[in-house]
Amino acid sequence: MRTPKRGRGILSVLASVLVFVGCDGKVQPLPLGFGPAINRLEGFQIRQLMVVGAASVEVAARRPSWFPPSDKFGGKSALRMYAIAAQDFALFRQMHRQIGFDAVWISGDTGTSGPLFEGLVADAGWTPRYVDHQGVIFRGVAVANDLPLEVGPAVDIRLIGKDLARVKAAVAVNLSALRRKDEARRVMGEAREAFGGEVDVLVAEARLELDEGRWDAASASASRALSKSRNYIPALVVKARALYSSGRFAEAFGYSRKLVERAGGDPLILFNHAKIAHELRVFGEEIDTLKSLIEVVERDGGWSAGYRIYLGQAYAAIGDGDLALREFSVAAQDSRLSSDQRAFVQEALEKLRPR
Repeated sequence: MRTPKRGRGILSVLASVLVFVGCDGKVQPLPLGFGPAINRLEGFQIRQLMVVGAASVEVAARRPSWFPPSDKFGGKSALRMYAIAAQDFALFRQMHRQIGFDAVWISGDTGTSGPLFEGLVADAGWTPRYVDHQGVIFRGVAVANDLPLEVGPAVDIRLIGKDLARVKAAVAVNLSALRRKDEARRVMGEAREAFGGEVDVLVAEARLELDEGRWDAASASASRALSKSRNYIPALVVKARALYSSGRFAEAFGYSRKLVERAGGDPLILFNHAKIAHELRVFGEEIDTLKSLIEVVERDGGWSAGYRIYLGQAYAAIGDGDLALREFSVAAQDSRLSSDQRAFVQEALEKLRPR
C-alpha cells in the first residue's frame, strides 16, 4: 500500500494507543480524574480552550465559558468540531485563527489525538506547558515560551500501590510522547517501584520501548501484560504494533484480528488491521476492513478521503478497476487533500480511466 504523506502520521498514532480498560473491556478511570488538569487550566486564567479526548464532555459541562457558542460552527457543537480537527491539523489552524485558543488540552491518551498532537509538538508557535496522567496542555509560545514544562499531578499521599503505579505509568507515557525520554524513564521507574507487576505498568513499559524503537523488548513487555490478562486491549495493541514494526506480519495479524473482534469500532485499530492485511496480501480482508473504517469515520463526521485512497489501491490490487476508479474519484472531490495526495490520486485516475 503506497502511503501518501498525510496518512503516515496515523502509523505513529498506532504506536501510541493506550487506553486503560478492564479485562471485560470496560474503561477503568484513572485515579484523581481530570481535576488536577482542570485546576491548572484555571491557574492559567484561560478564556478559550480547545480540548479533545476523554475529558471533553466533563470539561464542557463544568466550564462552559471556555467554549465558543455553537453559531461559530454553523450550529455544530464545539466538541464535535474539535474531535474532527484532532485528525486535521489544517482545520485546527483555521479554528485557531477564528477563535484564538489560549490553550489546547489533549486529554486522556495523547496517542488518540493523532495529527493534532503531532502538529502541536512540531509547531514552533505552541509549547507543552503541563503534562500529567490525563494528557498534555499546550500553550502559545507568546505566553509560555520561557516557562518550564510542569509535570503533574501534584503529589497526593492518598495514592499508593496500584493506583500510584497506574498514574505514574500514564504520566511516563505522555512524557515519552513529548519526546522527553529521560523524564519518561525516571517516572516509569517510580511506577515500577510503586507496583511493577500491575498490568498497566507493563503496558506502559512496552509503550516506552515502542517509542524507543525497541520492537523485541516492547513485544516481550506486552506478552508479560497479556500473561496477566490475555484479552487486555492496550496490551494487544502494543503487541500487534511491535510485531508489525519488526516485520512479523503473520504474527501481528492474529493479534490485530483479535483487536478488531473486541474493539472493531475504533478507527485506529481498523486502520492498523488493514495495513497488516495489505502486507500479507490478504486483500479481501483489507477491503472489508477499510470499508468498515470509512463507515465509522463518516458516521462520526470525520475525514475519510485518505482512507478511500487506500481502498482504491486495494481494489486495484485485485484487478477491480471499476471500484478502484470509483474510490479515487470520490477522494479527488475532497478539497482537503494534501498536494501529495492530490497528485497521487490524479496519477491513479489517469491510469484507470478508459482510453
